[in-house]
Amino acid sequence: CPYKHTNYTPYSCMKIITSQPVGDQCHGCPYKHWEESRLISTMNQMRLPSNVIHNVIEKVKGSHYQVACQQVFEATHPGGVTEAMSHPNT
Repeated sequence: CPYKHTNYTPYSCMKIITSQPVGDQCHGCPYKHWEESRLISTMNQMRLPSNVIHNVIEKVKGSHYQVACQQVFEATHPGGVTEAMSHPNT
């Protein structure tokens, strides 16, 4: 096989939150880097209830990006993880 398979350790939430995407780059934390209107539009497309959207936006305004992410995860994965998340890939 001409391609080398390498296992990279995924970035932590804090590394993603503190990174700064440039231009049209697609990485970074949407809860930190997206405008409120884009977040709301995306959550509406996900058919999240208005109370969840409101709570997520309040967390974003308070710079609680991980909590906002967890609230969206819990709303889209009922019965899933309920403990604090610290990594997007675990």
